[in-house]
Amino acid sequence: MTQWQLTATLPADFTAKPLRQLLTQDWWLPKHLVFSLKRGQRVLVNGSYRPVNFDVLAGDRLQLTFVPEDFDHPFSNVDPDSAATVAVLYETADLLVVNKTPGSKTHPNQPGEVGTTLNHVAAYLEPKGQQPYILNRLDQETSGALLIAKNPAVVPPLVRAIKEKQVQRTYLTWVHGRFNSDTVRLRYQLDVTLKISENGGRW
Repeated sequence: MTQWQLTATLPADFTAKPLRQLLTQDWWLPKHLVFSLKRGQRVLVNGSYRPVNFDVLAGDRLQLTFVPEDFDHPFSNVDPDSAATVAVLYETADLLVVNKTPGSKTHPNQPGEVGTTLNHVAAYLEPKGQQPYILNRLDQETSGALLIAKNPAVVPPLVRAIKEKQVQRTYLTWVHGRFNSDTVRLRYQLDVTLKISENGGRW
């Protein structure tokens, strides 16, 4: 049976609080996931199940086990397609950041479609028994960093981090030609900033 586990040891300066508060407010897990963990008794503190109103302390080791039934879409179902083009910028046990090249699509739009960045990442993760879960998108002609989760359990908190702007993104553009004056240059810079803002960071 497919399962995903997250483990963490609370730091020495951690202030004691109920497990529910840690999961929902500090780790940004949705309430429905916390309910599923509670119902299935899949929250272990120092190796033993604890109810979510139980206080956790500095040094406690937590283990959360998620199952496919916890999620509406537990599997990404992206067909693997050659990992040769994957340029990894950063990687942990749960997160992958890759560089999308200009001209490549971020993800497939049709069942069975291949050749996109997400297809290549699926091939990269396949030997590890993992699947990609995309967290942000870039237009086809735009290059840049793509954030990809390796399991569905970390998607909600990472999406929340993006929404709360704890993940900062900077966009650069290149233009050809020369400005006639500083006034035109300033007006262009303002227009670019407004366009990016209005389109949520996308052209």
